[in-house]
Amino acid sequence: MRKMSDLQRETLNLLLSHVGGGQVPISRREIAQQLGTSIQNAQARLEALRSKGWITWEPERARSIRLRLDRLRDASFVVEVIAILRDGWGDTTDPVAQHIGKAYETWKERGGTAV
Repeated sequence: MRKMSDLQRETLNLLLSHVGGGQVPISRREIAQQLGTSIQNAQARLEALRSKGWITWEPERARSIRLRLDRLRDASFVVEVIAILRDGWGDTTDPVAQHIGKAYETWKERGGTAV
């Protein structure tokens, strides 16, 4: 998996903060407003995250941006999520993030050999 830029991490963190809890998925306009950028720049960040396999959406459907949670089986994806959490970019109250964080702590306790 290609490395994420700081702007992409910022965007992914925003998306992580809007996962679950019965929330309506965030719109591109809301993403742009919360990131303090234009809709076009927000879209470019989303396109980059999609090309790297982090998110997906349905064309021509509003509020359809989704995290690719199916990627949790992909070790490189999990390693990148752990790096985001470790570096303070992710929402550590998210259940998926907590699960990955616990698995990472177990992995460290076992000397980094198995989960």
